[in-house]
Amino acid sequence: MPDAPFWQKCNSHCVMCTNSDAYIMEPDEKYSLEKHLEKIAELKANPDDRTVFYRNGEHGGYFLFTGGEPTLHPKFFRLLGAYRENFPSFAMTLLSNGRTFCDEAFARDTLRVGGSPFDLCIPVHGPDAKTHDSVTRSPGSFAETVAGLHNLLKHRRPGQGLEVRIILHRHPVRWLPDTLRFLLSEFPDTAGYRLTLVYFESEGQAAKNLESIKVPLSAAAARIAGAQDLLARFAESRLYHFPLCVLPDTLWTKAWRTLPSYEIRHVDACRRCAMSDLCAGPHDWYAPVFGEAEFSAFAQRRRVAESGNPFHPIEAVTQETSPWRPPPPVDEVRDPSARW
Repeated sequence: MPDAPFWQKCNSHCVMCTNSDAYIMEPDEKYSLEKHLEKIAELKANPDDRTVFYRNGEHGGYFLFTGGEPTLHPKFFRLLGAYRENFPSFAMTLLSNGRTFCDEAFARDTLRVGGSPFDLCIPVHGPDAKTHDSVTRSPGSFAETVAGLHNLLKHRRPGQGLEVRIILHRHPVRWLPDTLRFLLSEFPDTAGYRLTLVYFESEGQAAKNLESIKVPLSAAAARIAGAQDLLARFAESRLYHFPLCVLPDTLWTKAWRTLPSYEIRHVDACRRCAMSDLCAGPHDWYAPVFGEAEFSAFAQRRRVAESGNPFHPIEAVTQETSPWRPPPPVDEVRDPSARW
């Protein structure tokens, strides 16, 4: 999916942000409307060129609009409209912290200009202002994000999707059941949005804050497994960046593969595993930080119904399940009341 960064600045300062200091400090001119129009023209002239956009990805026909915070671009609507006008059939996904959508007119106009197919992905970091705002380090961000989600749900049209994300690093893992309960209470019509739990990536600000936010995959997976009754109440839920061996097989149908191949670093267990072709595998930064103790190879292939979708390979688990034992933990999850 071509990654088109709209704007390098953000009105939040999230502890797990993957943007580097160098990116944040880049000149505004690099992301001007004119520069974007040049890239649009270049891609239209060479549609198979995977070098036009940074992290252009391994698949075409899509756009992922990122930042910073994309909606802060001073010519946001003209920019979004230019992409839709020039690529009318492309699926487009906008990653946003959701705060600007607390302005109902802004939310409505974004959906109008974005057209379809068009998705928005917005994170909720905790069950209340205290928890959420401690992650964004931006007072008032929780209230703005929640209001923005309500506005988007109110005005979205056919062909437009909304994804609520929870980025799982140390504290959000501990808050997960309460955050799920909040979402079910605040946005009870779960058919109107998709819930996605995303294991964090150690890049940029997240790498700088790693000692404060890190949590092993096994701890995150165990927390998710303990909340399966809550997950079942959402119309659709997904897991991103989780290898199969850290999950109970009751969650395998929720596991998606979204990382590009060049960001995956297979460990020894992966090379011996009978399920490796259906598995996301660990992110390249993971083993150097946590080691390989959590990963185990399946000696025999489990019976599953394959979907044929490389991003979501397992449609159903057809083999009778056995009791799940979480992988051995490699790090304690610190008390959630601890300060950043």
